[in-house]
Amino acid sequence: MKRALSTILGVILLVPSMVSAAEGNGSVGNGGDNHPADNGTAWFLGDRTIRICYEVSPTFTSSNVDYRANIDSALHVWDDYLAVLNGQLSIQLPLTAQHVYLDKCDGTQDLAIYFGVTNALVEAAKSNYVNPTGFARRSEYNASKGWGKGFIWIAAENSVSPKFNFPNWTLPHNLHGMLLHEFGHVLGCDHVDGTIMQENISDLLSAETDSETRRMRLTNIDGNKFLVPAGNRIFRGTGVSADTFEIMTGRRHVGEITISLDASNNFREVTVVIGDQAGTTRIPVLFSALNDINIGTGVLISTRIFAIARMDENNHWQTMSLGCPAFVFYVNVTTASGELVPALFQVNMGTSNSDRRGPINVMYLHKNDWVDLFNMTIQ
Repeated sequence: MKRALSTILGVILLVPSMVSAAEGNGSVGNGGDNHPADNGTAWFLGDRTIRICYEVSPTFTSSNVDYRANIDSALHVWDDYLAVLNGQLSIQLPLTAQHVYLDKCDGTQDLAIYFGVTNALVEAAKSNYVNPTGFARRSEYNASKGWGKGFIWIAAENSVSPKFNFPNWTLPHNLHGMLLHEFGHVLGCDHVDGTIMQENISDLLSAETDSETRRMRLTNIDGNKFLVPAGNRIFRGTGVSADTFEIMTGRRHVGEITISLDASNNFREVTVVIGDQAGTTRIPVLFSALNDINIGTGVLISTRIFAIARMDENNHWQTMSLGCPAFVFYVNVTTASGELVPALFQVNMGTSNSDRRGPINVMYLHKNDWVDLFNMTIQ
């Protein structure tokens, strides 16, 4: 089982490739077929600082928006996410979200952000989309230096669907989430359902989405799926009923039940930790099935995450990206009575974008029914 788990988790990193090519000159953030090697890859590599400017149309929104605070916050979320990954992966992603602001968009910027503003560049780019809410467009890329230039455009309030008052930037977190999504493209991320990079990001911006779901999904990278599963940390969760607590600990709970999942060695070692006011119990997830039956299935979501492309001194493209695996394993957990019971350990197997459950789920078999032991919560 450990060998199978290692094989599946190993596909988090896609194999780097090298192809001969002339230096690329432009790309669209969303990717597609038959494009240059640098298409859809990160715009800014290395530790340089991105020079940002932004312009706001007078008709962008009726609300009082702190644009710089929204930009700073969205980039800070990505910066923190990259820091966690770089602390856990065997490679270092040469990506940056560090930035400074220019007083105006005068052509010297690396990244312009247009809030409802229209100009020749915007209009030319919009022809590639159908009534977009927003997009990221890279106009230049120096593959030898790993540094590009481009812009993000976000549609003015009510301009996409006036009948339904969409988009509505007065709703909390909407503008932050839209920026978070488009910055993901700037960092070389394709679309991944269940994360901030989901293709139908407009669904999360809808007024019909309840406020708590919108807050959780528009302020985080991960949703009911991980963009990149990194399993060397503690995950907070829910899912423990009073009956499950007693089965796993051998006693009734005292006060509030808490639960977490302690993962290390990139999900190769997993322990569920159940606690209350009286103490905690550690329940190892055992990656070996009863009767020596070892079953594990995994798939790689077909997409590129943090795609990187540079050209070396021999005019060869050096490209790399992370993958987004999903997997489920039949495992075991041990109850307080010492009984070894079948369990399921799942990562990134969620199917509903509106599901508040996080990307990790552990269930155990009890009386011929699968019972939740741990569900990762979206903070």
